Amino acid sequence: MVRPTWLTQRVDRPRAAALLGLPPDAQPRPGTPAARILLGRTPADEFWLFDSTPHAGPDHCPSQGLAVLRHGKLVAHLVLHIGPAAAPGASDPAPDDDPPP
Repeated sequence: MVRPTWLTQRVDRPRAAALLGLPPDAQPRPGTPAARILLGRTPADEFWLFDSTPHAGPDHCPSQGLAVLRHGKLVAHLVLHIGPAAAPGASDPAPDDDPPP
């Protein structure tokens, strides 16, 4: 379940495909998670990024992902990451202050 307060940014289909690791005009294989998100869409469908991090309490693990809304109602979603959202540059390894001998 994706709550409306989790929606952070509307994205177009090429960006949604890229988030799923596909070229912008690619058609995913039926039965895959990417197909569930990208295939069968109507002109009324909107792709949105979601992030539950700001709304997760201490006993809940936040998640981020991609949601599809049709006329404002959730029709599909896919979790792309579980855990706190990484800060920009957080995936870069930190330099060692004291390298091992």
